[in-house]
Amino acid sequence: MRLLIFNPWNDFALANGDPNFCIPASSVKMAHDLAPIQSLWSEPGDIIFNPQRGLSCDEADKVQEVIPWGWSPLLKKLLLKAGITEEILPDDETIKKLREISHRRSSIAFLKLLEDSVEYDFDIPPTPVEFSDSTKASDFFDINPKTLFKLPWSSSGKGIFWCERMDKIERDKRVISSIRRMGSIIAEHRFDKVVDFAMLFESDGLGKIVFKGYSLFNTDSKGSYQSNLLASNDDIEEELCQYTNLRQLNILKLNIIKLLPNVINYYNGMFCIDMMIYKENDRYFLHPCVEINLRNSMGQIARQYFDKFMKMGKGSFHVSSDRNMCRYIDDLRDKSKGDEIICLTPVYMNTEYCIYADIEK
Repeated sequence: MRLLIFNPWNDFALANGDPNFCIPASSVKMAHDLAPIQSLWSEPGDIIFNPQRGLSCDEADKVQEVIPWGWSPLLKKLLLKAGITEEILPDDETIKKLREISHRRSSIAFLKLLEDSVEYDFDIPPTPVEFSDSTKASDFFDINPKTLFKLPWSSSGKGIFWCERMDKIERDKRVISSIRRMGSIIAEHRFDKVVDFAMLFESDGLGKIVFKGYSLFNTDSKGSYQSNLLASNDDIEEELCQYTNLRQLNILKLNIIKLLPNVINYYNGMFCIDMMIYKENDRYFLHPCVEINLRNSMGQIARQYFDKFMKMGKGSFHVSSDRNMCRYIDDLRDKSKGDEIICLTPVYMNTEYCIYADIEK
């Protein structure tokens, strides 16, 4: 029997690293409201974990495999407390290594491998720089004002410092605090972004990586996820080829499959590499690795939903946090101009988060 766990707070817990990390209340509520989305990939007999209900002793005894959104020291502690036997969980050393390779320096390492690759004969964007000294980080920004800072671990768009919106005192204060808490900070060139997308993969933990499709998504001005395009992989490639070409996309896939095991060799599970199309000097370029997310993703769920239930046509996949959810969905249906609005997670009077698809007619 498999236990499926939707733990959207994984990025925060992994970044913190403390098994006693206190999960934000909003993330607990999101985990509860959106947990049913796992029915898209569940099999007969699977248990979809409900964080408010927990597990019965009988259920815990029957679990033979745990498939979470992502692993962290906190999740392992919670599972042990719920009665899951330690033998079927990753050992502490494995989770420690997972935290290490989830650091943004893995993206830097992959970009350097790609730069040295003979097959990848395309432009590589400026490589991010890691700083453990706040003075050097501040000096770097003064010389390179088109820079933004990122926390060492992904935080779903919340770990980005948009420095052009801060004065020097505020910026330096945040850099010093981040280095003190996490050991370093990443300085990255600020690109004129045109399109956000990702390539989706699965790793067996033994060096084999398989391409699973594309995710074309939208973010807000702070970089937080908003929605995905529901479309075939061919249609997404066609969209991307307005700015790049199929040869570059295919060679990039092959290089990821060939080179990335050197960086994440023992990771087992789904993952995605966020990428972008950006514009510079009136030319379009492909950024091959903005970050590596060693966990499941909303893009992966959107891909599974399209491939399983649509197979053709187009639409959009949304995560909403509107507290007036029932009225909100009804309003969407009224304004959809004939499009079909499908709720993929239950909506009740106390629902705060839901996932829905807007299918074009």
